[in-house]
Amino acid sequence: MTGENTKKSRLRFLPYVIFAALAIWVAAESFLINHAPDPGAESRTALQDQVLKAARSKDSDSLNQLFPKDGVSDDYAKDYLDRLDEAGPRDLAVSIRGHGGIEFLTLTGKSAAGDAICTAWQIDSDDGHWLLDATPSVKRTPCGGGR
Repeated sequence: MTGENTKKSRLRFLPYVIFAALAIWVAAESFLINHAPDPGAESRTALQDQVLKAARSKDSDSLNQLFPKDGVSDDYAKDYLDRLDEAGPRDLAVSIRGHGGIEFLTLTGKSAAGDAICTAWQIDSDDGHWLLDATPSVKRTPCGGGR
C-alpha cells in the first residue's frame, strides 16, 4: 500500500510540474522575441559592409537580418548565397547607387568563367535602420534590366 500511496502523491504534482515547465517555456520565448535585434543596419555604410561580409563568409543568417521582418522567407539568403557560390565568385564588391530616382545596393563581381555578377536590391530606411528589399524592381536597375 505504501508504494501505491507514493505513486499517487507523485502523480498529484504532475500537472503543476507541467504547468511550470510550460510557463518557463513561454517566458523564455517572449524574452527572446522581445530582445531580438531589429533587422537592417544602422547606416548605409554599415549595410554595405554587412552585405559584403555575409556574401564573402556565406553567412545566410546575417544576410537575412538585413531584410525587413517577414520580408523574405527563412531560406532566401541561403538560396541566394548557394546560387552565388555556384558561380565561383571573385572580386566581390558592394556599392550604393542611385538609379532612376531609386537607391540600390549592388553586389558585383566576376564568376569563375569570367562573366559579370550583379545583384541589385532596392534599399530603404525604416526607423533609422537601413534595409534591403528583395522584391525585384520593375524599373531598370544598375545591373541592367529589372533583376
